[in-house]
Formats: sequence, structure tokens, C-alpha cells
Amino acid sequence: MIIEDDSHVSRVVRNHLEENFENIRVTIAGSPQKAREVLEKFPPHFIIWDGVTNSQNSSEQYINCIPTALWSRVIPISGKEDLHNIAKERGAHPPIPKKTDGINSWSEEIVNYIKPRLPKKKK
Repeated sequence: MIIEDDSHVSRVVRNHLEENFENIRVTIAGSPQKAREVLEKFPPHFIIWDGVTNSQNSSEQYINCIPTALWSRVIPISGKEDLHNIAKERGAHPPIPKKTDGINSWSEEIVNYIKPRLPKKKK
């Protein structure tokens, strides 16, 4: 799952993930409300989480959209250190901060981070 309100960023990451992993399903949530709904019904292996507020949602909403039990699956992508600290305290993966001047190469960093951590396919 990708929790990011910038549709360009979320689409680039989704496309890179789908190109690199067979049989993967990537869900994009542009709001914390949608994220919470999906996370409660279909917990993913990884949650790519921005957490930066926008005009419609607060920091608390973005933080609280992640169920406590799923924080260990979160990969923070915000450039904000305070969000990295919150995520770290809750057990998230190390951050991979967005690089707005190199979105494709940054997205490939995410793919390379996830690749060895995905569950092995059962035969």
C-alpha cells in the first residue's frame, strides 16, 4: 500500500513495484481515511507512508491511519525528520525520503529495499 496524497509520486512508485514484482497488488490511498479502511481489511506486506499533512488532513490523522500492529510494515518516505522519529518509535523500517528531483531513481531505491524483504513465493 502507498499512502501518499501526491498522485504523481504514488503512480511512479506503484508502476515501479508492479514492473519489478510479478503477482503483486499495489493499492494507493490518497487520504488517511481510505488508508485506514483498506489496512483494516487487507493488511499489506509493506506500507509506503508519506505522513505529511495537507489542507484536508492533519498529522494525527496520517499517523493514526496505521493500525498499531502494522507499523513494523511501514517504510516512511517523507522528508520530515519528525515523521521519521514518530515512525521509528512505532517500529517502522528506516526511512527512504522522497527525492523530488529524481523521482524515478528514488522509486527504484524503494524497489531495491523491498526486494530482499518480500516473502518468498510458495511453490
